[in-house]
Amino acid sequence: MLLLVLCFLGLLAAGFLYFYRSPEESPEKNGPRTKTHGFDLATQLQKKISSHEQKLKDIEYTLQAAQLELAQTKEKEKILLKERSQNAFDIEQYEKFKKEYQTLKTELSHKEEALETEITRGRRLDSQLLGIKTDAEILKKRIIASDDAFRRSQATIETLTRELILAKKTIADQKKIVQEHSENKAEGEWVSRIEFNKIEIELKEKEAMIQKLLSLKKSQPPSP
Repeated sequence: MLLLVLCFLGLLAAGFLYFYRSPEESPEKNGPRTKTHGFDLATQLQKKISSHEQKLKDIEYTLQAAQLELAQTKEKEKILLKERSQNAFDIEQYEKFKKEYQTLKTELSHKEEALETEITRGRRLDSQLLGIKTDAEILKKRIIASDDAFRRSQATIETLTRELILAKKTIADQKKIVQEHSENKAEGEWVSRIEFNKIEIELKEKEAMIQKLLSLKKSQPPSP
C-alpha cells in the first residue's frame, strides 16, 4: 500500500512538472504572454493543484484507513495467535488428562481383577472351612461315642474285676474247704469236684475277658 502511494506521488509530481514546462507556457516559443492567458493558466493550475490536493487527502485518508485496518488485522492476528496458543494448551491438557484417565482405568481394572481373585479365593477357603467344620463335628461325635464306649468298657472292667476278685476269693474259700474236707472228712462238708471245676472255668473266662478289655483300653487313644 505504501509503495502504491509513493508511485502515485511520483506520477503526480511528474505531471505537475510537465504542465509547468508546457510549450504553451514557454516564452521562447510563444512569445510574451498576455495577462489573460496567464490568468487562465494560473486558474487551471490552481484547479489541478486543488484536485491533486484533494486526491492526496483521499490518498492520505485511504492510507490512514489502511493503517488502521492493518493495526486491527495485527490485533486480530495477536488474538488468534493467543487463542491458538490457548487451544494448543487445551489440547495438550486434554491429551494429558486422557492419558491419566487411561492409566487410572487400567489400574482400576487390575484392582477389580485382584479383588475378584480374592473373593473367589475367600469363597474357596470358606468352602474348605465348612468342610473342615463338618469333619470336626463328625470327629467330635466319634470321640464322644468313643468316650462313652470307653467309659462303658471301664465300668465293665471294674465290674469284672470285682467279680474276679470275688471269684478268686470264692475259689480260695472252696480250696480251703476242700483241703479241710480232705484232712477231716468226718467234719467237713463235701464239695463236688464238678462244681469246683465249673467255678474254675468261669473264673478263667472272666480273666480272659478282663485281659481282652484291658488290651482294648491300652490300644484306645486318649481323649482330648
